[in-house]
Amino acid sequence: MGDVPDPGTLVTLPGEHDGGERLELHGLSLWVKVTGNGRPVVLLHGVTANAYVWDPVAERLADSFRVIAVDQRGHGRTGPAEDGDYSGPAFASDIAAVAEALGEKVIIAGHSLGSRNAIEAAARYPGAVAGIVAVDFTPYIEPPRLDAVRTRVGAGHSATCPGGIPSAAACGSSAATSALKR
Repeated sequence: MGDVPDPGTLVTLPGEHDGGERLELHGLSLWVKVTGNGRPVVLLHGVTANAYVWDPVAERLADSFRVIAVDQRGHGRTGPAEDGDYSGPAFASDIAAVAEALGEKVIIAGHSLGSRNAIEAAARYPGAVAGIVAVDFTPYIEPPRLDAVRTRVGAGHSATCPGGIPSAAACGSSAATSALKR
């Protein structure tokens, strides 16, 4: 997988009730929810969602796959990117770093924005992506809607995670290592 960016460092978040872990990238602490064993499947949510939207799917896949539901940059517990980059290539690089941390090609299932990012990752990092499932994707977003999304994502640091937990800017992380590659 030599064509992917440097992998991040995955750390376990002690005390988290939902299996959350962080992949520490350059300027971004990507929050992932990991369950199951087997070939890795990365689940990417849509623009107004977070990793929790995939819980019913992850539950069904966990018997056969290692499921990694991602809070993408600017969403949920990941929070905003320091560089403010929410471009397709930036999202794709994050996904490739997840694959590199896992040490093998991943299957990606994405919804809406997640579909766009899955397609972008597969095109840019074929050595990291074994296949994609793209659900409810459109290649065009009207400028006023895109501006509204940029505003919402930019305010991500003041958002609240499920259960009233502040977004990633205040969620913190730990130096404990993870068993992501089981």
